[in-house]
Amino acid sequence: MSLRTKGLILIVLISFFPLLIAGVGNYSAVKDAMLKSEIEKTSSMQNKRANELASWMAIRKAEVIVMSRTEVVRFGTDEERLHYFGRELVRGGFIYHSIGYIDESGISLRTDGIRRDMSMESFFQESITGKVVITDPFKPSFSDATQSFIVVPVYGATNELKGVVYASIVMATLRPFIEFTGDQTIIRLFNDEGGIIYSSDNQEIISKGLFHEKSSLSPIAEKMLGSYEGVSKINIAGRAYAVFHTKVSETPWRFALQEPMSKLEEEVKPIFWRIFTTIAVSEVIIVIFFFLYFERIVKRLERILGVTEQAAAGSFEAEHLEVEPYDEIGQLGHSVNGMMEHLQEMFDRLEAIINQNQYAFIVLDDQYKVTYLNKTAEEMLGYKTSELAGSATPLLFMDLDEVRLEAEKLSEQLGRTVQPVVLKYSRSSAAPASPMRGNGPLFIKTEQEFQRCTARMVCVTAMGGSLVL
Repeated sequence: MSLRTKGLILIVLISFFPLLIAGVGNYSAVKDAMLKSEIEKTSSMQNKRANELASWMAIRKAEVIVMSRTEVVRFGTDEERLHYFGRELVRGGFIYHSIGYIDESGISLRTDGIRRDMSMESFFQESITGKVVITDPFKPSFSDATQSFIVVPVYGATNELKGVVYASIVMATLRPFIEFTGDQTIIRLFNDEGGIIYSSDNQEIISKGLFHEKSSLSPIAEKMLGSYEGVSKINIAGRAYAVFHTKVSETPWRFALQEPMSKLEEEVKPIFWRIFTTIAVSEVIIVIFFFLYFERIVKRLERILGVTEQAAAGSFEAEHLEVEPYDEIGQLGHSVNGMMEHLQEMFDRLEAIINQNQYAFIVLDDQYKVTYLNKTAEEMLGYKTSELAGSATPLLFMDLDEVRLEAEKLSEQLGRTVQPVVLKYSRSSAAPASPMRGNGPLFIKTEQEFQRCTARMVCVTAMGGSLVL
């Protein structure tokens, strides 16, 4: 992996984590603020709907109270009462389904039917004690329509209880005040005892109530009934919901609006992608700037590397490196320039010493191949360095028979068998056995041994034996 790549990866990691932490922090803060705003907005809409229903029911209740205090209802005949009730139905635009009067014995006079005994009806039994009653919408025994009753006591001249007057409102009239638009929104109307009056969820069993074990709101039922209004969070079938509940004033009713948390968080999604895009664009800009910065640094280092590789190959006449700007890399370039100059001077001197020497020097590599001939060796052998470097070995110009003879003599002197690699060849007046093109003493040295030998020392390396001088 290149230095440029490592640097870019490091910069990306260094910059990414602070940006990520800042992005997560900002997103969390914005999410909480927007979610709180959405909750307040939905709660406000819920309260507005409850207030509208409460106000409407308060008007209807006031109208029935006014009816109970009229002379016609208190002291009139049945015919006068029916005529009055009929006029009220027309005047109110038939908001009421029916209006009626029930005397203290329970016999009713009503606009939607004949007289009948209603003494056993629960709303009559409660109201005849002197209470104003608003019932839950239900289907009474004397009608097929689901309706809510507003029942008000009627008093005589001496404030004695003479009966009750009632006005009924069908559920269809109440429905616009209850229903709430929303594909995944569930609206419920329930009473102060937890009984469900209306639910927009068709699969919910209304008769079971909030406290029933199969009710999805049973875990928060007590909380909803114990407070005037509020918001509760609940998980239903693995999904998170927010339940907004509020009391409908002057009635025994309460609203509960169930909203998926995902719907409340819809406004947060664009913020998430905006923050994500900002972080991504910031990272791209950082990478581009640092890529350009590292590109310049790496190019300067590559030029320095190229010069040092030329020096390693033995070429010290490379182009001088730029030292501007004079930073650490510039200082390194300046040092390399100085090193190249000093190495060139040193090797020039060494070459002069070698070429002026009367002995022939041949430098071999670790494979015993020729790498260098001084001028004396070139004149003696008749070969140039360029002809032999990297390919030829001393066997090209050695007399192998003479080598074996010298090895035998050395074995007799030492008392053991020596198999040498010959590093000296001395040319005699006899004709050569190898293609040698010149005369004179010849020294063959490896590059490692070359620096250790003195001017007239002859080294012989014996394979498996010892070093003999």
